[in-house]
Amino acid sequence: MRLPALVVLPLALVAAGRLGTDGTADPNNGVIPTADVAAVASVEVDPEAGSIWFCPGAVEGTSLEIANLTAADTTVTVSTAAPEGETEARQVLVRGGQALALSTEVGENGLTPSVTIEANDAAILVQQRAESSLGAAVANCATSAQTHWTFPGGQTTRGATDTLVFYNPFPRQAVVELSFTTAAGARSDRREVAVPARGTGVVDLRTEVPVEPVVSVRAEAVSGRVVAHRVIAINGADRTGLSMNLGATDDGVAWAFPVSFGGVAERYLMHNPGDSAAAIDVEVLLEVVPGTSRRQVVPFLAEVFSNAVSEFDIATAGADRLADDLPRSVIVRSDNRVPVAVEQSTQAGAVAGHSAEVGSVRAATAWSLQYHPDRGEQWYVMNPGDDATEVTVETGGDTLTTITIEARSRAVIDPATLADPNPSAVTFTSEAPVVVSVGAELGNEVSVVSAVPHTGTTSVLPGALRTTELPG
Repeated sequence: MRLPALVVLPLALVAAGRLGTDGTADPNNGVIPTADVAAVASVEVDPEAGSIWFCPGAVEGTSLEIANLTAADTTVTVSTAAPEGETEARQVLVRGGQALALSTEVGENGLTPSVTIEANDAAILVQQRAESSLGAAVANCATSAQTHWTFPGGQTTRGATDTLVFYNPFPRQAVVELSFTTAAGARSDRREVAVPARGTGVVDLRTEVPVEPVVSVRAEAVSGRVVAHRVIAINGADRTGLSMNLGATDDGVAWAFPVSFGGVAERYLMHNPGDSAAAIDVEVLLEVVPGTSRRQVVPFLAEVFSNAVSEFDIATAGADRLADDLPRSVIVRSDNRVPVAVEQSTQAGAVAGHSAEVGSVRAATAWSLQYHPDRGEQWYVMNPGDDATEVTVETGGDTLTTITIEARSRAVIDPATLADPNPSAVTFTSEAPVVVSVGAELGNEVSVVSAVPHTGTTSVLPGALRTTELPG
């Protein structure tokens, strides 16, 4: 079987890529970690070391975007994998401090092939971007395979296609068991998916749980480990949209969402897989305006019953307490410490635009992200701690800006206002742990994607509810 060809695409402020044919390295030979990964985040990067990334197959019109965090040029090995497991490796040059876009044609299963990208001597960032007539979507690839993935906010209503993609980069077959939960509770039926060695498994959720507005899916690897992401394409009579995101690899008692646009439909889907109900506090953290008496934290209460999925609509719940366009970020906490998985779902306009992203259970003192100046991106930095912290934004060792973020607040940075408004890769460092994401609004399109924390700088978000008043 012949694999679809890789194509170098033009990308704003991107290096001129060079695609060779001499790369024959096997990405599964001694490079993929084999240690216990239970406590390892599915996406993180070590700026002092090489890195390996796994990108499950996606829809037609998807490109891979590779950013080089270092100043030196680096050659990365790009290995494409057919659904049945046949692989083909190529080498690509990524210039220092720049980025490269690669496109792969769709295969017989209607998806692009899954891809492993390896940089032996440089730290890189890798994400996927999909574009179609329904909209645009962006998602991080993963830096590790896992045994557990949760997707709290699936949907199979009329016009919605919800596709789960599982990539097994290892030389032995993996088996994944899927369980489903709807608003009516956990379903008794389960589904096993065999994912071939170095291959891909695909599940159309409509065939498993048809016509449901909310479907939470938990994927447990019975054998092996996989990388899992989801693509939702909405082509209904009253709405269109496209979203793509990795699943959650942890259940947690606190989830951070730095991006809250205001003026858009914003929901939080919360899945509780346990046998005890979760008492949920949805904390809305307002941007601090010194000298005002505005409350810094506006809490809302919710409950997620055992083995259930629940939806929190921030506009409906906060209609009488919170102006819809007020700048804010959100932390979802389980006050009684029953672990849950939480996803944010955003709809940009009345008829178009959709984004989905699981929250972060970790804060960190160092983050990196890719930047694309033509997409309306802004950088959101949340400080979940009790004290103000200083955050420095750098690219290529040069400082772009330094800001102070008050306790329990966030800051929004518009890259267009910086001295160098067009960096390809950006790093954030802080005195205390923060959470960083990229949010973009462009026309009817909306996207949210987490920045990537640096290895060894992360800490778990605190789980206790705190309400703090600003000074008058």
